[in-house]
Amino acid sequence: MARSNAERQRAYRERHPEYRERNLSITRERKKRLRLEILTHYGGGKPVCVRCGFDDIRALSIDHINGRPANFATQIRKGVKTEAAISLKKQGFPPGYQTLCMNCQWIKRNTKGEFLSPGKREAANSVVGEFHWWE
Repeated sequence: MARSNAERQRAYRERHPEYRERNLSITRERKKRLRLEILTHYGGGKPVCVRCGFDDIRALSIDHINGRPANFATQIRKGVKTEAAISLKKQGFPPGYQTLCMNCQWIKRNTKGEFLSPGKREAANSVVGEFHWWE
């Protein structure tokens, strides 16, 4: 009886445990390069926060300039963070994103009410008015 491709791969990995570590290492490096490329692009040519200039890559992230889309939290929970980064690159780095440090991102999030649902955000803006912290 012929073994399936998955069974052959499993048997190979069992015979060669170094295979897993090698592939994990390659995947980690690929993800680091992709992250650096995206942070650099949306950081204006350098991997820095566009607001304050902070440059420690461990605390930098991509921010949706106009707040995140409604399905963004669901996407992250499903583990598509890497796929989202790959998608940004495949789309040719579309506008609407920026590199921010986590401090600036939290300030923006709280100032603009991005932690609220869209309906509550509109209600809060109607009471307080739009505040453009960026300007």
